[in-house]
Amino acid sequence: HEQRVVLGRTDSAVDGRVEAGPAGAAVELGRRREQLLAAAGAALIAAYAKGSSEADAYRKAISETGNIAGTSIGQLNEYARSIGQVVGNQSQAAAALAAFVATGRVANQDLERFARTAIETQRATGKAVADTVKEYAELGKEPVEASRRLNDSMNYLTLSVYQQIKALEEVGKKTDAARVAQEAYDREMSRRASGI
Repeated sequence: HEQRVVLGRTDSAVDGRVEAGPAGAAVELGRRREQLLAAAGAALIAAYAKGSSEADAYRKAISETGNIAGTSIGQLNEYARSIGQVVGNQSQAAAALAAFVATGRVANQDLERFARTAIETQRATGKAVADTVKEYAELGKEPVEASRRLNDSMNYLTLSVYQQIKALEEVGKKTDAARVAQEAYDREMSRRASGI
């Protein structure tokens, strides 16, 4: 006949597998401790694997673009932590950051802000982060044309901002035009996401 050990009880087990009294309680505590340590170890392994896959995604994006964004894995990890504190999901932030870096069209100083906006836009409107990343990338590639196209559907640019983008591109300052276009788009997307 076998009885289970319940902490604080002094029952005995006839087959000798469970000790009685304080010794039985100590055995049970040891078993529970081992179970907790195993669970904690599994959680650490999962977190390491997740962090490792995020670092791999960053490494790939940086490598494939020749690090045109001028960033590092360490910076991207910090950005993801910061965004995660705001939006509550660091892995989603990491994925968005990797996607932005992979475009080769967003500067390091804008990565964190644009990724946060893309995630907030998705939460507010359901628009996929990948779609928002694509729009920022288009603005980086063809600032005037992409601004015109996006403005036709979203009506967010003022005439003076559009003229500034166009003038910068016309004088060969395409990178500056892209930054103005992306920042104007970001301001509007952020405003709309927070207003919904």
